[in-house]
Amino acid sequence: MMEMNDRSDRWQVPIRAIQLVLAVFLLGAVLSGCNLLFPTGYTVAFDSNGGAGAMTEQTLDKDEQTTLPVSTLTREGYTFAGWATTAEGSVAYADEASFTMESADVTLYAVWSANTGTAYTVEHYQQDTSGSGYTKVTADTESLSGTTGETVTASANTYTGFSENTSYTDRVASGTIAGDGSLVLKLYYDRDTYTVEYLSNWATGGAPPSDQTKLYGVDLTLSDNSDPLERDGYTFVRWNTAGNGTGTDYAEGATYSANEDATLYAQWSAETHSLSFDANGGTGSMDDVDLDTDEETTLPANAFSKDGKSFSGWATSAVGSVEYEDEDDYTMEPRMPRCMQYGLT
Repeated sequence: MMEMNDRSDRWQVPIRAIQLVLAVFLLGAVLSGCNLLFPTGYTVAFDSNGGAGAMTEQTLDKDEQTTLPVSTLTREGYTFAGWATTAEGSVAYADEASFTMESADVTLYAVWSANTGTAYTVEHYQQDTSGSGYTKVTADTESLSGTTGETVTASANTYTGFSENTSYTDRVASGTIAGDGSLVLKLYYDRDTYTVEYLSNWATGGAPPSDQTKLYGVDLTLSDNSDPLERDGYTFVRWNTAGNGTGTDYAEGATYSANEDATLYAQWSAETHSLSFDANGGTGSMDDVDLDTDEETTLPANAFSKDGKSFSGWATSAVGSVEYEDEDDYTMEPRMPRCMQYGLT
């Protein structure tokens, strides 16, 4: 009996030592954050990577296998392509692919493939008749499509009487296709312009009106002779597209509708003057002759007489010398009503 107790006592010391060592080991594991008996596993997180929505994290033990959940994330203009292990990485796991947990937390990033049929719009605007604004040509609005994120450029239309204004501040000629289809490109077109120029055309006073600018398709009210232009022996009557009056007539303040440049010349109506004849001491009578400015004529034959004298010609003053012979050629000068004096020798 004594011998058995001695044996039991001999084993108690090693057992207690082992228990003490185990207790110290377990205490150290707990204090260091390691749970040897009940491991908590690692986390798999899902990042939308520019998309919308959220997915619940998964917790897995090391080397545990699972099937990744179906992606519920969305991104306008893009299609979900799979999961990458970095934000800029390529697809490492397809949707619902098999996944084995490693010995660390993992974040999977959504990979997006740009759609090729994403909508964008091109609008065209024409200058108003006032010249101060623009109106959208609704019928020419283009509904187009392209790849999300692609840079696209609008093509200008051809409109008769209009030219594209490439410097207008609201112009949007190119842009990047937005995933939500919100990209709108805008092109603007100005009306072609035409110049109407005024020329004095032999005027001796005043000044012609300043040049005017006409817009395509918009009537222009022509200027008045407001300075006014004047010409000795003539009266201003109208404008004409030819200096000699053989073109198209336009009155002051008339409407000009042609879509072309124009040069308008002042047109004049000659004033009428009387050419009278004075016997200058002789006898008889002669009728006046009415002549327009610059009109040429042949002087009538002398009908006066004076005893003892013979007719030598015509002077322009009572004591002047002869300037015109009998039946000589004569041109009426501007603003010069003339009295021809009988000249005797």
